[in-house]
Amino acid sequence: MSTRSIGDRYTGLRSSLRLVPLVALWVTPIVALAIAIPLAGERESDSVAPDLPDVVTVGSFSSDGRVAVDIAVDSQESVQVWSPVTGVLTGVGALGAPVFAGTELFAVDGVPVLAQPGSSPMYRELRLGDEGPDVRVLSAFLKATELLNEDALDDEFGPEHHDAVVALQEMLGTEVDGVFRPSYVAYVPEAGAELGEPLAAVGTTVSVGEAVLDVAFRPESMHFIASGSGASLANLEDEPLVLEIGDYGIAVSDLDPTKDEAESLYVELREAVESGDLRLRPGEQEAGSQVEVFEGGVLRLADPRATGVVPGTAVYVAPAGTYCLFQRETASASWMPVELADPRPEAGALGTVSVPKELVGARVARDPQSLGEDVVSGCR
Repeated sequence: MSTRSIGDRYTGLRSSLRLVPLVALWVTPIVALAIAIPLAGERESDSVAPDLPDVVTVGSFSSDGRVAVDIAVDSQESVQVWSPVTGVLTGVGALGAPVFAGTELFAVDGVPVLAQPGSSPMYRELRLGDEGPDVRVLSAFLKATELLNEDALDDEFGPEHHDAVVALQEMLGTEVDGVFRPSYVAYVPEAGAELGEPLAAVGTTVSVGEAVLDVAFRPESMHFIASGSGASLANLEDEPLVLEIGDYGIAVSDLDPTKDEAESLYVELREAVESGDLRLRPGEQEAGSQVEVFEGGVLRLADPRATGVVPGTAVYVAPAGTYCLFQRETASASWMPVELADPRPEAGALGTVSVPKELVGARVARDPQSLGEDVVSGCR
């Protein structure tokens, strides 16, 4: 068996020791990298997912709740107005002109034919001593044109009626004899709002009962439609509102305008279409009625509403459907459930829910689910 001298063993050991620095240089970066990667991961995790506080303070928010809207108007279809006399059509009223008692609709042989809004047309000549419901209709017409005093309204054609008809004949330029003739007026249903397209050309001959022009109706109803994706009008319910059209606003009592409001607002809407502030999109038409949709309005609260706001995560929904916040009691460090009647997403504050303004400044749980079943069960 061969043997090695002490010198040989020393020479080998010295060669091995020379390799130690080389190995150390190779291993050290690997070890350092292995340690650095987890630490860096922890630091990155800390930077993107910081610990959230357990409580948040109920903030305050003032909003006018503005929502982009379309305005849908329901009305009857336009009706045709017929000539009460035969002759040459010498004039037609202006398109879009409002219709009132005494409005000049058109002229035949140079004599104006006036609008007689009401529930029934005139059908016979009336003179002193005549009686009947049509005398009452004539009385209403003469009063509306300010030719007859209200105390003279009657079913009997009396001296006051005679004088009023004389004044009417003088205004029209016809024979003055105090006898009312149906040729003076053309019947228009009460809801007639404005003059429409002429149906006969000036200079042509028209006969009794021939259609001369259209009359558009006043709106029967009006309602607002939120036009933004996912938008809602819930925050505007039961409050005085303002409808913004272009650079001006119109007061509206609430989301359900009265018929009088709708009539007045309809005129504004048509004018806004002509000025380019609104767009008119014809809606569906049914037998005897039509829907017009005006696009481009903004509806808001007349008086901005102050409210409290919390993150949506702070609102707890109990199995029974009750909504609660959990308020932190400073003295006892316990959680007290506070029931919410109607929490709503707050327009203009993404991810927040409106709560009563009386809660502004209160400290509430950010995430009630983390409080435990024994705490959240207090929300019934």
